[in-house]
Amino acid sequence: MKLVLIGPAYPYRGGIANFVAQTYFHLRERGHTVHIVNFTRQYPDFLFPGKTQYETDSHFSDVPSVRVIDSVWPPSWVQAARVVRRFQPDAVVYNHWMPFFAIAYGKIAVFLRLKKPPIQICLCHNVTPHEKRPGDRLLNKFFLRQMTGYIVLSEAVKQDLQALLPSARIRKVLHPVGETFGGTCPREQARQKLGLPQNKAVLLFFGYVRRYKGLDILLEAFARLIRENQPVHLLIVGEFYEPKRAFEAFIQEKGLTDFVTLVDEFVPNAEVGLYFSAADAVVMPYRSATQSGIIPIAYQFERPVITTNVGGLPDFVEEGRTGFLVPPENQEALAEGIQLFLEKRNTIPFAENIRRFRRKFSWENVVAAIESFGKPQ
Repeated sequence: MKLVLIGPAYPYRGGIANFVAQTYFHLRERGHTVHIVNFTRQYPDFLFPGKTQYETDSHFSDVPSVRVIDSVWPPSWVQAARVVRRFQPDAVVYNHWMPFFAIAYGKIAVFLRLKKPPIQICLCHNVTPHEKRPGDRLLNKFFLRQMTGYIVLSEAVKQDLQALLPSARIRKVLHPVGETFGGTCPREQARQKLGLPQNKAVLLFFGYVRRYKGLDILLEAFARLIRENQPVHLLIVGEFYEPKRAFEAFIQEKGLTDFVTLVDEFVPNAEVGLYFSAADAVVMPYRSATQSGIIPIAYQFERPVITTNVGGLPDFVEEGRTGFLVPPENQEALAEGIQLFLEKRNTIPFAENIRRFRRKFSWENVVAAIESFGKPQ
């Protein structure tokens, strides 16, 4: 098949850009001809809460793409449709994760439908956004109804999509395990490089700090563990999209300074492995979720996860074998979940269980789902 992937790619950073690049490589390995149509402007600067939208050090810097889509400039949407038509694709795959992009994506899809339309597929990372805004449902419906078919990465996203479009033709696959986040290094060596204690269990909170991810809940639970003299250290790694001062004040007020390491920065792919290698478990106290790109990274490094029973996260955890699920927005339950991990970490073969379980998280499943829309129903 001749395929066009629409979505962010290098020099844009983040999980969606990584996903697009890895989809590109796996489709090409399967023998498909693949092109990426990328953004010239993803977000206006005043709407972007982070330090930068770009990265300069990436495994994917050699991934070719045509940068043409400006999310807020309509003439670029016409130009993007023309670029797609020049490739004469059998199918176009849109990577969709925020209603903000629905107008641009929807208009491109409308232009492509005017003459000999290709198959148009939405790969839905999210349907319902983490931070909801007025008009989200209308924007999503405008774009999504243009599609031939849909690929979702969790049961929660599937249900959100069916609530919006009950007759949608949906393929569900689980978010694949990442492959390009640097190699594992010995735990002792990783901790030495990061200045972490060797004699305590290191809990890792990784990724952008946003309210829905519940870092405040984790800090409350962690404070209880320290009061109970548990041998734990918390490693927080990720760029803050929330006011960092409030978290720093809490850490100081509760006397946690010596027990918390805070790294307020976006981590390039090549350095991700260092942080996961240093950790004993990954903690994700999310208030809400669809699926998560963090759990597949944890599983790449054979680290168990302690996370909340919300959205699509239960799809990614085999309770008591690859991690533990706890109720959301409950600091006591989270502390108890971490305590359970501390008690069981030397008796449950987490790494062995994860190696078996992660076979379900395959890029071949994503490729097969895309291919399935090119076949007769």
